[in-house]
Amino acid sequence: MHPAPLNALYAFTLAAEHQSFSVAAQVQGVTPGAISRQIRTLEEYLGCSLFERGARGVALTREGQEAFQITRKSFDQLQDLKFIVKRQIGRTITIHCSLLFMRYWLMPHMQNVIDQLPGIDLAYSVARPDLDILNSDSCFIRIGDGRWPGLRSDYLMPGDLIMVASPRVANQLAQSAEADTLRSQVLIRSQHSGHLPDPWDWWFSNVWKRSPADFTFLNISAEAMAYQAAKDGLGIAIGRAALLQNELRERSLTQLGVRASQNGWGYYLVYADRMNNSPGFRKLKRILVGHGGAWDA
Repeated sequence: MHPAPLNALYAFTLAAEHQSFSVAAQVQGVTPGAISRQIRTLEEYLGCSLFERGARGVALTREGQEAFQITRKSFDQLQDLKFIVKRQIGRTITIHCSLLFMRYWLMPHMQNVIDQLPGIDLAYSVARPDLDILNSDSCFIRIGDGRWPGLRSDYLMPGDLIMVASPRVANQLAQSAEADTLRSQVLIRSQHSGHLPDPWDWWFSNVWKRSPADFTFLNISAEAMAYQAAKDGLGIAIGRAALLQNELRERSLTQLGVRASQNGWGYYLVYADRMNNSPGFRKLKRILVGHGGAWDA
């Protein structure tokens, strides 16, 4: 008897884990039809149905549940083997983070981090929402409350919000952050992606405690462009204090008022527990936590 097709086994495991052909297709980067065909191939190979298919979705049959227990354990073991092999023959560690964090915090610190990791190759990548952290051999920098089920996290730095403007505009306002003072100013809002509330919406609700209806907004597609617009004197931007330290030191931007802690959220290094088996990663973690702890805002 020929071995079961590996692609079909993986497609089945993803679909069983998520109880959805569509989600499995998104994870694998294929169409739901491709997932369905792979599972049909496996069912024909095994001679039994693995899923009950209905108008509201799919559900595992008894045979499917038994098969899932076997394939999930097998793929977990393969993942662990892959990590061990990589640890033996490769010394590359990938850090995933948002483009904003990479540009405003990681890049300015990159050379210092590299200098402290001789013999370790670092790779940097913009994190995608569909990345599976639990089964990844990479680490991630994310903003949140430090709780990601099944994962380890180490606190790096606060995610406090500040309002910023060009020095000229800030001087005109006497660096005031009072709502009544800023009502005549343009507030620069960028398209906000991710799981956190829009910074301006949060600021109006929790700091100023008033409606934004009487304020004028300039909407810009990216946060980095919003900061540039503020530098150019087009209005007031809002951002993470930890990411704007270079701009504040160089005085291309000036802080208005004080920082506000957005529900206590901060930046964390997030990773699967097995990453601690890598000496290179443990050293990288100490370096990043040290840099975060030395944050001088």
